[in-house]
Amino acid sequence: MRIKCLIIDLDDTLCNTFSDLVFLAHRDASKAMVEAGLDMPVDEVFKKRIKILEQTIANNFSKTFEEMLIEGFCCSQKIINAGFDAYYSRDIGKLTLFPLAQDFLNLCSFLKIALVTKGNKSTQLQKINKLNIKKHFDHVAIVEISNSKEAEFKSIMERWNLQPQEIFVIGDRPDADIYIGNKLKMNTVRFKSEHYANMKPRNKLEVSDYEVKSYKELIGLFDKNFI
Repeated sequence: MRIKCLIIDLDDTLCNTFSDLVFLAHRDASKAMVEAGLDMPVDEVFKKRIKILEQTIANNFSKTFEEMLIEGFCCSQKIINAGFDAYYSRDIGKLTLFPLAQDFLNLCSFLKIALVTKGNKSTQLQKINKLNIKKHFDHVAIVEISNSKEAEFKSIMERWNLQPQEIFVIGDRPDADIYIGNKLKMNTVRFKSEHYANMKPRNKLEVSDYEVKSYKELIGLFDKNFI
């Protein structure tokens, strides 16, 4: 069946959020936690947040980052929430697309392309505007951080009257975009960027149909098989 639609993630799939923004965001979150009452120096909070993040990923998200923070800091939910608010609600500084990402979007311009991202709406819109990529998409959806993208994926199928086999899903996390795409019987490509590169699939639904480490590989995959 011919491919008609591309659903693509933003953070660490199209743009290098991990290198460009994550550490600065954790620094802001650390300051906010101290201001909310956490009795630790900001530098120590920052180092501990990064260590907890690494442990969360290493443990394949058997516990959420929030659960790990609560255990690690032994503090109130108010302090944890202050950190999350600062992390997700911030001005965007430097942000870059991965090399050849724009070339890939141009290559796929004959398809329906949907950008489906999760996070704070204002922050995600800042990223999209800063990257100047909105022109590439027929549909843009920003899903609340606490919600799944599944409903949006289903909505896209209905919006454009598509069969699952006509859709390609591209994302960096096995437990998110890949899982949902496979569950809905869509085609899936895992983009193994730095942040979640070592995250292992926990079940068959988290194993992508294809796997790439760069847009050069992704362009080659599509050019050879689907264009």
